[in-house]
Amino acid sequence: MIKKSVQVLVVDDDENDFFQVSHLLRRSEFVDYQFTWAKNYQEGLTTIQKDSFDVALFDYRLGASTGLELLQAVQLYRADLPVILLTGYDNPEIDFLASRAGAADYLCKNGLTRAQLERSIRYSLRHASTLAALRHSQKQLELFMHSVPCAVCICDESGVPIFQNQLAKTHFEAGDLVKWMNPDVTRPPLLHLTGDRHWLVSTFPMTDSQGTALQGFAGTDITTQVLSEQALRRTSNLLNGILSNLSVIAGRLDSDGNILEMRGSGLREIGMTEEGMRGVNLVEKCPATAAGFAKAKLGQKANYVWEMENEGRKHYFENYLHLDSSEGQQGAIMFAVNATARIEAEAERNRQARLLDGLMQKLPMLIGQLDREGRVTDVQGERLARYGLSADQLRGKLFSEVFPSANQAIERALRGQEVAFSLRGTTDDDQEWHVDLTIAPAGDGNLALFGRDVSERRWLEQQVLTASDAEQSRIGADLHDGLGQKLTGLACLASALRERLKTGDPKLAEQAALIAKFSNETISEARALARGLCPVELEQMGLVSAIHELAAQAETIHGIQVSLDMKAAAVECDHLTATHLYRITQEAINNAIRHGGAQKIEITLVSKGDTHRLTIKDDGKGFDLEAQRRARSNGLKLMDYRATMIGGSFNVESKPGEGTRITCDFNTEVDAVPSVHALSADVIT
Repeated sequence: MIKKSVQVLVVDDDENDFFQVSHLLRRSEFVDYQFTWAKNYQEGLTTIQKDSFDVALFDYRLGASTGLELLQAVQLYRADLPVILLTGYDNPEIDFLASRAGAADYLCKNGLTRAQLERSIRYSLRHASTLAALRHSQKQLELFMHSVPCAVCICDESGVPIFQNQLAKTHFEAGDLVKWMNPDVTRPPLLHLTGDRHWLVSTFPMTDSQGTALQGFAGTDITTQVLSEQALRRTSNLLNGILSNLSVIAGRLDSDGNILEMRGSGLREIGMTEEGMRGVNLVEKCPATAAGFAKAKLGQKANYVWEMENEGRKHYFENYLHLDSSEGQQGAIMFAVNATARIEAEAERNRQARLLDGLMQKLPMLIGQLDREGRVTDVQGERLARYGLSADQLRGKLFSEVFPSANQAIERALRGQEVAFSLRGTTDDDQEWHVDLTIAPAGDGNLALFGRDVSERRWLEQQVLTASDAEQSRIGADLHDGLGQKLTGLACLASALRERLKTGDPKLAEQAALIAKFSNETISEARALARGLCPVELEQMGLVSAIHELAAQAETIHGIQVSLDMKAAAVECDHLTATHLYRITQEAINNAIRHGGAQKIEITLVSKGDTHRLTIKDDGKGFDLEAQRRARSNGLKLMDYRATMIGGSFNVESKPGEGTRITCDFNTEVDAVPSVHALSADVIT
C-alpha cells in the first residue's frame, strides 16, 4: 500500500521537542510524514515563504516571539496553511486566543500521543480543505456578484456597506440604502431613478456566520424596459391621436380578406363604423383591393387608391397593405389615408395645366420665373421666339444680359415692386414688334415673368393717334388759314374805318378802335390755338424748337416763368416720337397751371447715348399720387400711354405742397436687338 505523503513544518526553539513530535508521527502506518525544522520565528517565516507545506506545528514559546505572532504573520502569505499550536502545558486562555487567531487546533506536548497528534493533523487538513473550498466558493460568489447585471449591496445594521459590486457603487448612494433598510422584513420591489437609469430594487434580510443581522439589496436595471414602455405609450398615444383626429383608417385582415378590426375617423366619412366593418370581407366589398391583398400575402408592399361614395360625394383613400403573420396566418395590415383633397387638387391642377398649355400653344404670350439673381429658371411659351423670347433663348441666362436695359427694372422687382414695361425691336424682315412685360415678386425671393405680344394693338393705336393728330393738324390749319385770315381782314377793315371816322364822330372812332382791338386779340388767340393743335415748329424746326415755342406761349398767355435746359439740342427722332413728347410736355404745362397753380416751370431734356430723358418740374401745390392713381386721371393716363407708344417709360413724383416732377425716358434708336424702355428714374444721371 502506497502511503500518502504529508509535508510538515515544525517551528520550535527546542530541538528535543522537534524530535519527539517527529518520532511520534514516523510510526504512522498510513501516512508518510516529511518533516522540516525551523528553530525560531524568523527562520520559520522565511521557510514558509520559500517552501510549500501541508501543515505546520508552531510552539507557543519561540524565544522573544510567540507562535501566535508567527501564525498571524503567516496568514498574510499562506492563509490556507493549517497551523496547530503546541504548548508545554494546557491553558484555556491560550486555547481561546489560538482559536480567535485562526489556528486549526491547540495541543499540549505533555502526554501527547501519536493518535492525538495524527488525528489533529487529519482534522486540520480536512478543515483547511473545507476552508479552501469555501474561500474558492466565496471568490466565485464575489466574482458572480460583480459580474451579474444587477446592483448588489450588503450592509450592516447601521447601513454601512460591507459588500458592493461595481454597479451598486456607481449608481447608488448610502442614503438611498439607509432609507430602505428593514432587516426584519423582505420588502416588495421598489422603483428607483438614478440619473437617466431606472432600477427595480429588492431588499431582503441576511445574517453572517456569527448571526449578526445584515440587509441585502439587489437592483435590476430596467431602463430599457421603461424606455420601451414609454416609447410604446407615446406610439400608442400618437396612433390614437392620428386615428381620432386625422382622416385615416387602420385595420387588420385575415388570410381570406375578412376584417378582423378596423379603426379611424376616416370610417365616419364613408358612412361606416368599427363594429359594422368587423367581419366584412374587404376583397368582396371593394374589388380594387384584391390585387393589393394578394401582393401583401406574398410579402410584397402594395398601395392603391380606394374609391368610396357617401351621400353623393366621392372619397378617395390612399391604401397601404403589408403582410401580417403575427397570428400564424398570412393576413394583412391595412392603413388608408384620405387623399380626396389631394386627388381633387391634382385633377384641378391637371385641368389648369391643360388649359395653360393650350393657351401657351395658341396665344402669343409667355410666362416664366427668375431667381434672386435675375436668372431665368423656367419659361413656357414659344410664340414669341422670333422676338428673342423663348425657353431656349432665355432659360439659364440673366434676363438683363439678353435685354441689358431691363437691369434696373429687374432690380426694382427684386426690391419687392411690381414692374410693367415694354420691349420693342425689329425682326429680321424689318417688322417692328412690341411686347408688354410684367415682373412681380413670386415669393422666396423669386420673380414671376409674364409677357404678351402687343405689336398689332400698338400698330392700331398708332394709326388712331396718327389719325387724331392729323385731324388736329387739319383743324389747326383751318383755324390758321380760314378763321385767322378772316379775322385779319376784319381787323384791317376796322382799322381803316377808325381812320375815316376820326374826322367825323369821335365816339364812332372809339367804337371802331375797340372792334380792331378785339379783332387783333382774337387773331392772337386763334393763332395760339392753331399752334397748339398743329405746332408748325415741330415739323419744320424739330422737337427742341417746338418746346421753346410752347414755353414762350405759356409765359405770354399765363404770365408765368418757364425755364429751359436743353442739353440734347440735337435729338434725332421721328415725327411720331416728337409729337408724343410735345403732347406730354404740353399736358404737363397745362396741368401745372390749371390744377397746380404753378408760377415757375423747369423743362430739361438730357441725353446719354441713344437714351434720353425729358423732365417737366413745377412749383405748384402738388397732389397725393396714390389718390390720383385711384381716381385714374385722364391726363396722367394719356401721358403714360403716349410714353408707352414710343417704347418709353413715364414716371410722376408729387406730394401735397411740394410741386410735381414728370419724367419720360425714351430711346431714339430701334434695331433688331430688343431693348427695354421702362427704366427707373435713375437711368440718366
